[in-house]
Amino acid sequence: MAKCVRCGKPATIYLEGLRFCEDCFKIHVEREFEEAIEGHAIESRLINANDRIMVAVSGGKDSMVLWYLLHKFNFNIVPVHLNLHYGVFSEKSVEVVKKFSEKISKKVLIYSVIEDFGINMEDVFRKAKNRPRCAVCGVIKRYLINKIALDLKVDSVATGHNLDDGAATTLKAILNWDFNTLSRNYPLTPPYKDKLVKRIKPLYRLADAELKAYADLLGIDYTTEICPYKIGRVTLSKTKDILNEINTQFKGVKRTFYYGYLRNNTLFKKDEVEL
Repeated sequence: MAKCVRCGKPATIYLEGLRFCEDCFKIHVEREFEEAIEGHAIESRLINANDRIMVAVSGGKDSMVLWYLLHKFNFNIVPVHLNLHYGVFSEKSVEVVKKFSEKISKKVLIYSVIEDFGINMEDVFRKAKNRPRCAVCGVIKRYLINKIALDLKVDSVATGHNLDDGAATTLKAILNWDFNTLSRNYPLTPPYKDKLVKRIKPLYRLADAELKAYADLLGIDYTTEICPYKIGRVTLSKTKDILNEINTQFKGVKRTFYYGYLRNNTLFKKDEVEL
């Protein structure tokens, strides 16, 4: 039987050529999280001691693990969920978020796009019928999350974007020479005057498979429902599949690729523009 790379005990978790026992795998994930907070690979700390952080919780595994880790490490957090009213997908998401809130005795603020902001996404999609729905939804979500953060007067907004998200977005942007995306695909986006709240991605050092294994191991509930507007569409997941195939042949290249981008991010910096 293969042995854990940390302690030599029998390994039960195999990821990207690494082998861990359950205890050492938990240590591995949590250390990667701590190093992300400290700003490894970007030379800029994500969270300071007195920061008040709004956690954007969708109900998926990444944001649920992010919520769990920020809670575990005793950061001052305000969990927020935005209910988009996408049928079963949204219903399951709200259910998961509420249950976890009760489990850890930490209140979550749930906002409804319809009741709190007067937005019916179906109406918006009909008006913007020539634009991809994912793009339209993304713009609205980012705007509302920022609006909520401004109202709550938090220091930053934390999202569950992980290593796979960062690497896939970078690859797709390079293939299209999309300098706009390359200039901002970073784990830390500083605040902009009094209009945009600072954004952070504390999971940028952890891969999709690591987060799933961690959530399953610790029994962190998350929804597996797929957004109805993603089904059958070409999304970032296609680029992730390509990267994973390359990573199968060249172990660790996904991580090396993304960290290389982070170290050389200044190459793509753009001049400040007015919103």
